[in-house]
Amino acid sequence: MTVPVDTLRRPRIKPEHRPYRTIDGNVRIGSVIHGIGAEIEDPQGWVWTLVETMDGTREPSAVVGEVLRAHPELPDLTPEDAVLQDVTRCRDLYGDGVAYTKYAARRALRRTITPDPSLELPAHERRAVRAYSVVLVVGTTLCLAFLATVTLPADITLFARAVAHLGPGHSPAVRLDATAVVVALGGVHVLWARTWWRDRRGRRSS
Repeated sequence: MTVPVDTLRRPRIKPEHRPYRTIDGNVRIGSVIHGIGAEIEDPQGWVWTLVETMDGTREPSAVVGEVLRAHPELPDLTPEDAVLQDVTRCRDLYGDGVAYTKYAARRALRRTITPDPSLELPAHERRAVRAYSVVLVVGTTLCLAFLATVTLPADITLFARAVAHLGPGHSPAVRLDATAVVVALGGVHVLWARTWWRDRRGRRSS
């Protein structure tokens, strides 16, 4: 039997392993088959949304999008963050890491000290969260440095050249190309700024 490639790109749980909810609210997959069946705790309900969405009609990115739309309280993790969270066995590695980083920053600046948020975590999570906060600081610093020294100067130069080619003395083809550069480059930065502001406002409200 030949399976189309497009089918493999749309995850689906086999009918014989169809998930169901237990009395405790957990999600059971694979029934009670030894070595296959598994029961997953689902206090927030997003696991059930996930397995229901994996019906073979959506690609992985669409599955993730549906879960995040149904559960906006979930952190928007990258695949790398999700792997780290699973390996370290932390419930919210990114969120707890950000909280501890803010606490450490306030403490370093000798501002009003709030209790260490990591003290409420189990020992293994506390160690992982504190280590991850270092990764967050170093990674963010490197990204901002690259943005300031490479990306922004290159974008500004390209944008300025494109604007200069919009003036008189240039052929319609050159003006059209310059317009496309201005619209594309400006649009990317506007979308980035809107996304950053919406994310920041959402984190403040939560």
